[in-house]
Amino acid sequence: MTSNTDMARIAFRYCGGIAALFILFTGKMQAQTKEEEKPVMQVVFQQEEPNYLVFKVSIQNTGTKKTILRVTGNNQDLLYSESITAEPYIKTVKVPKYDTDAVEFRITNGKDSSKKTFDVKLTTKELVEVKEASNL
Repeated sequence: MTSNTDMARIAFRYCGGIAALFILFTGKMQAQTKEEEKPVMQVVFQQEEPNYLVFKVSIQNTGTKKTILRVTGNNQDLLYSESITAEPYIKTVKVPKYDTDAVEFRITNGKDSSKKTFDVKLTTKELVEVKEASNL
């Protein structure tokens, strides 16, 4: 026959095992829910102005990490930069159209980074105007 002390030890082992399993499973579930989504950037060319190209930038899921938007041109020349604090972020960015052949939009959020690049091709059209000269 088992004594009360042996019964207490057996009960403690079972309760301890169940508690350990409970902690393992709930800890694993919390780790899965803490995983943050990566930021999502959308860049759309809006229009051409006399000296600028106009883009609409929207960024979501910035989370709690510091997010930085950088717009660069040829040879990674910095055209625009901003630290993003609000969510959702929507901004109209104007880029000089005569100084660049490519425009790159890049967001950095901790270790995560994403970019979108646009090639800029400037085509000029030759216009010939012929007028009758006045004969005097």
